[in-house]
Amino acid sequence: MAQFVLAETYRYPWPVTVHVPDPAKAGATIEQTFEALFEAVSLDEAEAMNADYLALKTDAERSAHQHDFLKRALKGWSGVQGPGGAEVPFTDETFATALQHAWFRQGVYRAYSQSLSGEARTGN
Repeated sequence: MAQFVLAETYRYPWPVTVHVPDPAKAGATIEQTFEALFEAVSLDEAEAMNADYLALKTDAERSAHQHDFLKRALKGWSGVQGPGGAEVPFTDETFATALQHAWFRQGVYRAYSQSLSGEARTGN
């Protein structure tokens, strides 16, 4: 077992599973995966972000705030492909495109939460 290392910033890779609607089968999803590079958000920063969120008045403001949290925590990715199979680099533009899809956001939130709680990915 390794010794705990107290660092100013923690960046680490973590697997993300995204459940995308299956275009060939109604009501079914396709499980797709990629590797995220997360940066842990400190307790103080998370509490401040939560207080800011609670003060927001509209759904649009809350949605934008949630996107800001993902932008804060997700610093990169690997294993994301475009329709032709080519690797899609992590940029502000490609990240903004991915954020438009609920299944992407849900998968990233789930993976980040699992990484903080120490849950290892299970299954195949």
